[in-house]
Amino acid sequence: CGEIREFHFWPHWDGTSTGNTNFVEPDVFLRFNSFDLIIEAKRHDDNQQYEGQWRNELIAYRNEYGEDEKTIYIIALGGINDEDPFPLSEEKIQTTVYMSRWNTVLREVRKRKRLLDDSNEWKESNESIRRVLDDIIMSFGIYGFSTAKWFEDFSQREKIRKTSIDCFLKKD
Repeated sequence: CGEIREFHFWPHWDGTSTGNTNFVEPDVFLRFNSFDLIIEAKRHDDNQQYEGQWRNELIAYRNEYGEDEKTIYIIALGGINDEDPFPLSEEKIQTTVYMSRWNTVLREVRKRKRLLDDSNEWKESNESIRRVLDDIIMSFGIYGFSTAKWFEDFSQREKIRKTSIDCFLKKD
């Protein structure tokens, strides 16, 4: 997707034709060279997102950036009922709403951290990335997500080798 050209947190977009009295306020708006991205985030993982809000954001996007004729995507983060992509169109704009649960994001952060831990070439040069990933995982814990390590979360060097437990299993 390339570099982010612009980003805005809670922009106030023209609410004309949306049913909102003043403005429409997506949570995050990112502009790239070839497409734009709206992120609508909810605090919990279930039953908070709804099509009407995405539709209003799409209309307000058209009000603000319609002349650009760029591809637009929406990510519904948290508050979803399922993770299937949802096609959405409003007049001359079509998009897809991609959905993800916060637990899915946490699982992916853990996976990236494990890959860094297992990689020999990343050991020292990306220590700052490792610390950021640790902070993200800790933040999930602060907000009530389970951050305990599961077996799949252990790096290769932390995993128990079969030979190291064989001595406990052998009978005299």
